[in-house]
Amino acid sequence: MSAEKGYRSDLKGVLKFLLDHTKNEDAKGTTCQEMDIEKRQFLESALNTMTTDVMKEFQNAISILDDQESTVTDKVNALNIIRESIDDIDFANSFVKAGGSAYLIQNLNHTDCEIISLAAYIIAEMSQNNPVCQKHFVDAKTIPALIRYLNQSDEAATSSLHAISSLLQNFEPGLVEFVNVDGIQILLTCLNVNNAKMFVRVCFLIGKLAERQDLRGNLSTFMRNSSEIGDSYELKMKWIIKFKFVIKTILIT
Repeated sequence: MSAEKGYRSDLKGVLKFLLDHTKNEDAKGTTCQEMDIEKRQFLESALNTMTTDVMKEFQNAISILDDQESTVTDKVNALNIIRESIDDIDFANSFVKAGGSAYLIQNLNHTDCEIISLAAYIIAEMSQNNPVCQKHFVDAKTIPALIRYLNQSDEAATSSLHAISSLLQNFEPGLVEFVNVDGIQILLTCLNVNNAKMFVRVCFLIGKLAERQDLRGNLSTFMRNSSEIGDSYELKMKWIIKFKFVIKTILIT
């Protein structure tokens, strides 16, 4: 299955894979045409049922997030339910249409770190290679809300950076918004974090931004002049080059 591009590895992905391949069988003309029709009807029914069940779970989760009486534990459980299926692009877009994204943005202002982290992570997964969700969250001014957590030492920072990266990836309006709210300067200050996972993500994003000729000069200037980085500029640049090389090597292999 890993060789089949465009298919998820979960049950929904398996069903889609089978449906697409039975279409190919039908197009070629098989000797078991009646069996193929029966098989397709079963698979389509299973896929529709799964979609209906997931949307019901989303609606229940949205209700919990909307309920003022919900506890932190209730909201964490609701967000985890959303998280389980939200990386599917169809479910992500349906979640936006159902009004669920508003509660994610709202919970970026919550006082509980786990809720903030989950909300940011879900936004990241929804926006990954999904222009519909990227536009939706950028238009909702989600990037400035996420940037506030970048210099924190908890999981909220890592999830927020993940979300920002997803909103910038191959999406020019997201990049423009990030630059306009001083995102580059703030990102560079994150080179001082002690969190290794966060540091690698920061290096990777800086490396991606530096691939753009129109941003490379600004990155260099900010790094040289930043009082937060100061004399450690050369060392930081070496770390960025090192981690970017390691990451590219891993991706290639």
